[in-house]
Amino acid sequence: MSRNNLPASILAFACLALISCEFQSRRATWRLDSKVTYKIRYAAELRAKADGSWGSSPYVSAADAEFSGRAATDTGKGQIELSLAVDTVAYRSSERGPEEDRYMTGRLRKYRAKATLSRTGQVLALEEEPGLPPVEFTPLNFGRYLAYALPSFPDAPIKKGSRWETVQPLLDKFHPDSRVLKRFTLSAIRETPEGDLAVCSVEMEAFLDEDLGDGADTTKPSLTGRGQMVFNLGKGRPVSSELELEGRFMSRLPQKAGDSTQPEPLPLRLQEKVKLEFSE
Repeated sequence: MSRNNLPASILAFACLALISCEFQSRRATWRLDSKVTYKIRYAAELRAKADGSWGSSPYVSAADAEFSGRAATDTGKGQIELSLAVDTVAYRSSERGPEEDRYMTGRLRKYRAKATLSRTGQVLALEEEPGLPPVEFTPLNFGRYLAYALPSFPDAPIKKGSRWETVQPLLDKFHPDSRVLKRFTLSAIRETPEGDLAVCSVEMEAFLDEDLGDGADTTKPSLTGRGQMVFNLGKGRPVSSELELEGRFMSRLPQKAGDSTQPEPLPLRLQEKVKLEFSE
């Protein structure tokens, strides 16, 4: 090879390497290690206010928790069973006093859950103990927020720029039509010492079949939002998720004893934030 052709050859090789890295397809598959105890840090916040200006004092509640997770793999079914237990939990609400906060925190310290996941990250089943009072619109609904924030993938190779969508039922026996639609875009694959990280931007729509809502119309999204999820392709596990959601609902105030009139609907604006960090 002549000297004159050497720079061009180096440039061509560099371009070829760049193209192969840029367009290489990868499968994103969950592969949790049964010998590892995983740590999941959970933070969620909910704000509610009568529709219109937020003003200075909206209702605010927030929960922070740390979970331990152990996995078992059913290779025959291609499923993963993830068992979760609460290590620490803190809960605060602008409408509750310290005694009620302590009561709820005490109950949540006994929380246990078992989630069955497909290899693509779909939550197929969820068992939770102990049974909690209705907590649809509070950050205490751990199962729901996990369904929101866990990444899921197509059963096919993906690469930078790939787009896909998944529908995740919320597995709520009292509201069987509740589900969440996630639209993913793989925006980058980052090389790190811990493994290649798939960085996904997410647009989300939650269809909630609730007692609270505008006629529980599950053909329209109750909440919409967006965020980012990061998945370690090498280790086969999520790294982090951050989501912000917003919706409007029609709430009806409870009737007073002896009052036969229909309570007036109260339009509410709701904001939810959730953050998960997954580590070993």
